[in-house]
Amino acid sequence: MVEFRPFDPADAAALEMQDAQVVEMAAVDDWRARLANAQSVGPCWSAWLNERLIGCGGLVQHWRGRASAWCVIGRDIPRAAWVAIHRGVRARIEQAPALGLWRVEAYVALGFVPGARWAAMLGMEREGLAAGYLPDGGDAWLYARVWR
Repeated sequence: MVEFRPFDPADAAALEMQDAQVVEMAAVDDWRARLANAQSVGPCWSAWLNERLIGCGGLVQHWRGRASAWCVIGRDIPRAAWVAIHRGVRARIEQAPALGLWRVEAYVALGFVPGARWAAMLGMEREGLAAGYLPDGGDAWLYARVWR
């Protein structure tokens, strides 16, 4: 069973990232230290499956009303767990208006079809291309969910 818990800074050291994110995060200086400080920039959570950390995510609040969603996904997540992960993430994004947010954004690496599909399933719409956005200089699609 997937359980969402408040993020604990120790989770940064415990997470075993999936290979694709290991490559992406290699361009970020001391990403584990940045992840450990995630609570300082907005609400965040950790997902656990049978007492194994399988992911962390949250919202970086840029200013009143606007935040970026982020997630770091663990490796070897059973396919059956993805439905619960999706529901948990969507429920947290749905809380955005109660947090005073009217816009939540997410960036997906250009060509990463599963990420683009997930952003759409989370209720986000693709707004455009963010050239040179990723840590390695790669391009990404900008997705956003806006409550009016």
